[in-house]
Amino acid sequence: RRARLLATLASHLTFDADRARRSSVIEEAHEHARRDGDPVLIGTVLVAEYLALWDPFTFERRAQIAKELARSARSSSFTSSATTSG
Repeated sequence: RRARLLATLASHLTFDADRARRSSVIEEAHEHARRDGDPVLIGTVLVAEYLALWDPFTFERRAQIAKELARSARSSSFTSSATTSG
């Protein structure tokens, strides 16, 4: 629950000038999500990080996040049900 709250806060701080604050909030969200071990929650925090660190200097990290999210989606049941419906 705390991880989701922190992820939401980080997303809302996307355009805040204090990048260190955004990074700190998202880092704490990651700690809580990984401790919980819920892959959906971890994905939520990754998406929040992607948004919160949106600037030209974080391109490499955002590319890593996109790859991690794609890997996670491929290994989940969400993609198998999404590709067979429709």
